[in-house]
Amino acid sequence: MGGKKKGPTTVDALGNTVSVAELRARAADEEARAAAKARREAKAAANADASSASRGDEDGGGGDAPVFASLEDQLRAMMIKRNDGAKLTGKERKMLAKAEKEGRLPSLEPPEDGGASRKGPPALSAPESWARALEAVSVHVRGGGGNDDDFNDANATDAVVDVSGMDVSVRGVRLFEDASFKIARGQKLALLGANGSGKSTLVRLIASGRIRARVHDVACVAQELESGERSALDALVSCDARVEELLREESALIDAMEAAENASENAWDDAKWREASVRLGELAEELERRDAYASEAKARRILAGLGFSDEQMSGPLSKLSGGWRMRAALAQALFVKPGLLLLDEPTNHLDLPATTWLASYLSGPECAKTSVLVVSHSADFVSSAKCGVLHLDHFAKKITSHKGDVWGFLNGADARYKASVKAYESQQKALRDMKSGKNPASSEQATKKLLKQTPGNRTELLERPREYAVSFAFPASTDDRPTIAVLDAGYTIPGRTEPMYENLRFSVHSKSRVALVGPNGCGKSTLLSLLTGRLEPTVGEVQRPRGLVIGRYDQHFDELLPLDDLNSRLSAAAHLVNTFGVKDQDARALLGRAGLESGAHVIPLRSLSGGQKSRVVFAALAATEANVLILDEPTNHLDIESVEALIDGLNRFDGGIVVSTHDARLVEGLDECEVWVCGEGKGGLRVLPENGGFGKYRDAVAAEVEARASRAAAAANERRRVAKGRGEKSRDR
Repeated sequence: MGGKKKGPTTVDALGNTVSVAELRARAADEEARAAAKARREAKAAANADASSASRGDEDGGGGDAPVFASLEDQLRAMMIKRNDGAKLTGKERKMLAKAEKEGRLPSLEPPEDGGASRKGPPALSAPESWARALEAVSVHVRGGGGNDDDFNDANATDAVVDVSGMDVSVRGVRLFEDASFKIARGQKLALLGANGSGKSTLVRLIASGRIRARVHDVACVAQELESGERSALDALVSCDARVEELLREESALIDAMEAAENASENAWDDAKWREASVRLGELAEELERRDAYASEAKARRILAGLGFSDEQMSGPLSKLSGGWRMRAALAQALFVKPGLLLLDEPTNHLDLPATTWLASYLSGPECAKTSVLVVSHSADFVSSAKCGVLHLDHFAKKITSHKGDVWGFLNGADARYKASVKAYESQQKALRDMKSGKNPASSEQATKKLLKQTPGNRTELLERPREYAVSFAFPASTDDRPTIAVLDAGYTIPGRTEPMYENLRFSVHSKSRVALVGPNGCGKSTLLSLLTGRLEPTVGEVQRPRGLVIGRYDQHFDELLPLDDLNSRLSAAAHLVNTFGVKDQDARALLGRAGLESGAHVIPLRSLSGGQKSRVVFAALAATEANVLILDEPTNHLDIESVEALIDGLNRFDGGIVVSTHDARLVEGLDECEVWVCGEGKGGLRVLPENGGFGKYRDAVAAEVEARASRAAAAANERRRVAKGRGEKSRDR
């Protein structure tokens, strides 16, 4: 019997005899599978990078130290990091090695410039997450903001940023296409848009210099001030190194002159006295010219406005929490009066008094010449700071300037959507006409022809408009049982003697609407923890009936979501399925309504941004069917449109609500809401009058903070006056 010839044979890795052709076929199959796997992994990585690059838009960025002003500053920061024994990244090591080889390493010694120092924020390292995210970002700018020639153009418009034809992509995922925007000198603008639309990415591109500003002093609050022994006050005043040096010399010279005058014998001759007096006069003249004598007063005014006590101003930064070091860095950025100030969710680390003061300061004469670009979830803050609106349209990939204030922008959302639909339908009609006319064109020809007729540089036709719709719905339990009863309860923080609360007596029932307000540290979160049972009162009791279902939102997601190592691969959809027994498609529907993009439904929870995790928590609340919702700062990770949707959802909830917030819009938007001020009144709680009580409270808080800031500045001026008098007395000797 004749058989088919197998050809040459060989032995495979398992010792089996196989034909060479078969072994080659196996290798080809394995290579194809590996290539397919690589493509899948590359696609997943691109999606993850795109998500992480714009993830800052969802995280409520905020931060505090100014970003590198130049490559020299960046190299200097890396040299200091290396000298301190800190570990450098591979990219940092390569940059230092290249600069050293080319002889471009900067000096670490302070400049001896005879007083021509640059007044501005110190160059501190931006967060490493910024650098990693921006590595994935591709930017192309056809007009403005892109090169040194444009920066020095004498014919340029009177704007600190003027960009046209901007394309921004993240590993091939387009954020902006042919986008344009402008920031005029002294203009205050709020950057609004859906989470993930690119707000924080745009801020970081400007801060890093990838998009050039037409001013040399750009300050961006990016991370908290480094802990150390220097004080918050020193961190501000020392921003101008030359002024700090002059003040030290003046103080030392005055001390020396007074010591010589008080000596039992004449320690100095007349020539020495003349030399010292002349030098003291020179120092006073230069300090006056630099407005240095007002520096401490200005610094104390800003720090007091942001809530710092005298002790916190003068004590070491190492004694402050991360949140307070964030405030210190924000104060530093305000102190230097930059040409352009970039703020990413600045209110996330502020309480209501500090937020109120900051809005007033940004809109006041102190910042009249400073341009401000701010990302914020608080419509009330944006309005109070008198900011105009730049809207990032996530679907159209454009940046649009809107006339009027933020309230007009929010109220016009429906009209904008209808206008987009009309433009899209007009385009589609034009395409149909081209294809069905006397000389019908192919789809490709019609598209090219229509694009040529379209103003601008569009490379693609308009996509079908999609309305950005977030809907928070919180179905209540049908069991209308009594809820939480607080009976003569009190609480004292362990280790302290003074009670935070005492003799509290109230109930939270199905019709309760309560907003807790007050400065940070006044006990808002503590009271919520007493209501939920996470803390027990030190005296009295808090009764929660059996079967009571509490829906809880907390700023610390690790307490609400399974983020431990055992659940490292658990996704948002799987979490809802496991916890509430819903079907996968129902879990995805809940997540979608809460504003979590579909691609993030199956990503491990641990890999989601803070903003994305907040959406998962809201989706879980929708599945809880609670009797009462207890929410701690629920707006921090939301965009402005989502805050409005949250207010609407809470007003439709048929159960009790207790919410702690610094967002005035949330307080004023809740129907029939009582406002309780924590840390005031009998027992630690003060209930504000229903009609106009919150507005009067805000006005009183603003007046109190401004008065405290003015007192701090006045005290500094008095100290300066006394010191100046000492100098004049010494010169007159």
